[in-house]
Amino acid sequence: MGDMQKTCLITGAGRHNGKIMALRMAKAGYRVAIHHSGQDPESADQTLQMIRSQGGDGFLVEEDLSRPGAAGRLFDQVEEKMDHLDVFINNAGVTLGGPIEKLSEETFDKLVSIDYRGAVFCVQKAADFMIRTGTKGLIVIISSNHHERIFPGGALYGSTKEALCRFTKYAGLEYIRWGIHVNCLAPGWIDWEEEMGDRKFKQPDIENHQIPAHRFVKSSDLADWVTFMAGPSGASLVGQTINLDGGASLLGPGMADFGLDRQIEIGR
Repeated sequence: MGDMQKTCLITGAGRHNGKIMALRMAKAGYRVAIHHSGQDPESADQTLQMIRSQGGDGFLVEEDLSRPGAAGRLFDQVEEKMDHLDVFINNAGVTLGGPIEKLSEETFDKLVSIDYRGAVFCVQKAADFMIRTGTKGLIVIISSNHHERIFPGGALYGSTKEALCRFTKYAGLEYIRWGIHVNCLAPGWIDWEEEMGDRKFKQPDIENHQIPAHRFVKSSDLADWVTFMAGPSGASLVGQTINLDGGASLLGPGMADFGLDRQIEIGR
């Protein structure tokens, strides 16, 4: 694309991880499209103002990704203001679930429509935009280490996150022919408030959350990996999921999580 300004779209960029990634991409010289669902436009506008105060460039786009056809409407807005797209980060998502016996179709529909259907069709639209403009871009899907870790009450959420990781493989394979790299980041517990000068978790919580590295994930870790993958070092990453969780996915849940007060002895 020559000296043309690099561009980036991040869904769910008004708060938390999306906000930190938006600020980082703007600092790296990207013009950032900041998506929000319309539920908290003030936070999205705050993200935009922070970007502008630091000399960056961006704009807001609003769309409820739980609605059918949302991806198409979102990218219609984006294409009105961008003539190409270098990086798309599918960050939007909700955390819902509970014990299987208590799940409702309403909960299922809301989670799957945003976390999975929204992701699939946003990736489709992002890749189509890149292909039409001859852009060898990057698509990053944000999943969760729940795709690998098993917790009581996480059947729906974890299954949806695993679906995103599996979809990443297919999308990575299908789109690399156009030079479009699709990869996935699967973070564990994130202390996103630390980035804004506060802390969500305290040090004792690390032991309770079973993190071998004794460190919570930071939103800036996600931003680090996105910028890494967007550069020359990401050239060989295709369809991969990176677990950013301090090693938590290497462990199973404790027996107490299943209502058991002792470890089960092997061979008994």
